[in-house]
Amino acid sequence: MARKLLEGIRVIDMTVWFTGPLTTQVLADCGAEVIRLGTSTRTQGAGGGGRAINKKSITLNFHSPKGLQLAYKLVAKSDVVVENHAAGTLARRGMGYQDLKKVKPDIIYLSSCMQGQTGPYAAHAAFGHMLTALSGFNQLAGWPDKEPAWLAAYTDFIAPRFHALSILGALEYRRRTGKGQYLDSSQNEGGMQLLAPAILDYTANGRVAERMGNKNLSAAPHNVYPCTGNDEWCAISVFTDAEWRTFCKVIGSPQ
Repeated sequence: MARKLLEGIRVIDMTVWFTGPLTTQVLADCGAEVIRLGTSTRTQGAGGGGRAINKKSITLNFHSPKGLQLAYKLVAKSDVVVENHAAGTLARRGMGYQDLKKVKPDIIYLSSCMQGQTGPYAAHAAFGHMLTALSGFNQLAGWPDKEPAWLAAYTDFIAPRFHALSILGALEYRRRTGKGQYLDSSQNEGGMQLLAPAILDYTANGRVAERMGNKNLSAAPHNVYPCTGNDEWCAISVFTDAEWRTFCKVIGSPQ
């Protein structure tokens, strides 16, 4: 059997809710040994986004000196720590990056929260559905004559992709230099990467992006159309001249 990419890498998972468990699940799927370390045995969000089928777990009391020392011993034999609590939460418990760097100098420590660990909004704790609105996704989704659409915790599913790539980069950097890294992930900034065209259009041209239903500025036709029959519909998206010519042939009007 082929060796998986992250076999031999141990990850300490101190995450809750979608973004964190999804991040460590990617690492586990790639062969890493993921150990859920927390103050309760429940992996929040596991049932709805971060499967715990191939993770281990241990429960420790960080308020107890003995529990904290046991946690340090585990970190000393690990490679990566992932957490997504509100900024500063784990530092107050003695499990922040500066604490664990003393235990394991080359540790790779990823913190993911709504708006990063520094700045005026760092202490704002929230769930992903609030950040989806803050990032601007809700404002652009839906019909122009109605309220913004509800997209739920969309940014929670964007961030893990950035996290996995960042951790892989940090592991390669450590392989070459012997040094660990602290990775500070702002889910707000990560999510806004997918709004780059709208942001650029506003910055360069002063145009404010608006809701436009099923329309697409890069395609025509682009909509859902009624078909013959009882409540039957067809989605059509035509992006290129070649697709347009094919579409015309399909509907019997090549001219």
